[in-house]
Amino acid sequence: MASINNSPWYYEILADGIELGRRLSIEYGFKKGFENDHQIAEGLKRVLYQRFGPLPSSLVGELALLSREQTLGLLSDAMDTDTLAEFRASLPQNEWHPQGAEW
Repeated sequence: MASINNSPWYYEILADGIELGRRLSIEYGFKKGFENDHQIAEGLKRVLYQRFGPLPSSLVGELALLSREQTLGLLSDAMDTDTLAEFRASLPQNEWHPQGAEW
């Protein structure tokens, strides 16, 4: 009888579970570990830098305008998006970041 842990599906499901756990742990850590808005914003910038490299100053400026709740809400987007442009598209719209602005 074949063992389930010899199945390729088993390893795929296991890898998906590990990745989900990693993302949730990071997000939970950010939410619980930071004491003020500045630390939350710095954490978000650190995640973006590690994923996409140096951040354009225009993006840093946009991130500075976000509320604590908005910044926390963007943590998942920062970890899940494939490109920096895709992340920027998830930013809340405001007067500094008008709809359809060119990057």
